[in-house]
Amino acid sequence: MSTVLKFINVNKNFTQAGQIVEVLKEINFDINAGEFIALTGQSGSGKTTLLQLAGLLDSPTSGEILISNHHVFNHQQKIDDKNNTQLRKKNIGFIYQFHHLLPEFSALENVAMPLLIQDINYKEAYRQAREILNEVELENYCNSKPSQLSGGQQQRVAIARAIVGKPKLILADEPTGNLDNELAHKVFNLLQQLTRKYQIACLIATHNLELATKTDRRITLRSGRIIESN
Repeated sequence: MSTVLKFINVNKNFTQAGQIVEVLKEINFDINAGEFIALTGQSGSGKTTLLQLAGLLDSPTSGEILISNHHVFNHQQKIDDKNNTQLRKKNIGFIYQFHHLLPEFSALENVAMPLLIQDINYKEAYRQAREILNEVELENYCNSKPSQLSGGQQQRVAIARAIVGKPKLILADEPTGNLDNELAHKVFNLLQQLTRKYQIACLIATHNLELATKTDRRITLRSGRIIESN
């Protein structure tokens, strides 16, 4: 199986009130195509920071990060920001606890947006958006605005938006945290089903340990260090 994301001795520090705060320490792991992996740990353990590094939204203090064998950060030398922006657009999808749908646009327009940003023509972008909305069972809601959808439906639109471009990697930050238990399981199962179907690597940060047991592996952080990876 091909490796999609790899962290090698990654450290991340912040400076706060003149003091250096070590947020991530010697992080090493990799994720292969089609793997569905839980990222767990208490609040403040470093999960969100790790996702930001994996999503090329921030740079490590030291260490290496590779996406599909491309060095995006190499030791203390930051790779070209422009290249990383293009890499992020084409290879990474994001899902958040709060769906972050654009309220003035329909479900179809929200899902098509990542394709339009990649300069895919309007007709093809909307065809692919309709196709993926059908897969998340929202084919009858293409013209609905987010305010007209339930919380579970909005999160399914967010999943469709993340998957529509068939990225190599999806990063999900508590995507079921705002849903009741039944809806959380449905959304979680849908995300797992689609990422496996399209062989997309998925790293999902969650506090829900019941859901975490359903993943292929679990990476657990404590005080910025990986204490478990199995």
